[in-house]
Amino acid sequence: MVKVAPELASSFAEYPMTREYWLDPITKINDNTPAFISHPKDPNQVTSPPLKIDYVYGPGPLGIGYYHLLTRESYISLHRRFRNEATVQCCCFGSSTPGAEFQYEVKNIVYNRSIATRPDDILGQQQAIEKAQGIANSEYQMSQNIQLVVMTDIPKVSEERATGRDEETLSFLKVVFRINVLLGSIVHPSLVIGEMLTLQPGMLKDIDH
Repeated sequence: MVKVAPELASSFAEYPMTREYWLDPITKINDNTPAFISHPKDPNQVTSPPLKIDYVYGPGPLGIGYYHLLTRESYISLHRRFRNEATVQCCCFGSSTPGAEFQYEVKNIVYNRSIATRPDDILGQQQAIEKAQGIANSEYQMSQNIQLVVMTDIPKVSEERATGRDEETLSFLKVVFRINVLLGSIVHPSLVIGEMLTLQPGMLKDIDH
């Protein structure tokens, strides 16, 4: 894992991790080592702060500094850094290199540790899956609510066209079109196409803008 993040060379970051609890950043370790060492950013320093064995540098509840790998805050900072870094990947029709796969696995481990209620890699993986399922269920429910709204409002389109309110119809269709793009065509395309075919050619061009 050290190839992905040098901080993970620490014995405290070995995989698999199995401990009873995360250390609070305000406490100290058995040998009186602090769990957090304050080190604010120097606005004049262009390089990254130096590595400190057993610590991860970054922001946290006690401010910016070094958080010990016995704290969950260290993995939260590490995961945040992974997200912010520009990662060069080769995506050729879904193919991947062994190095990219290894990097992906390490980042998954770090993410799991950043959300785990205790420093246990098996527990972290289970909680990551549960969180993903919860997000998926919420997004599905939201998409169903949007679809219900769109389905309810579709009949109004024909009524508005019957009264010559083409501009309002076009505005509505633009919304439906963009919802399809954002949600991966959860709203059935035929509902949009059916109305689009009744518009004037000049009005169809406006949907692209």
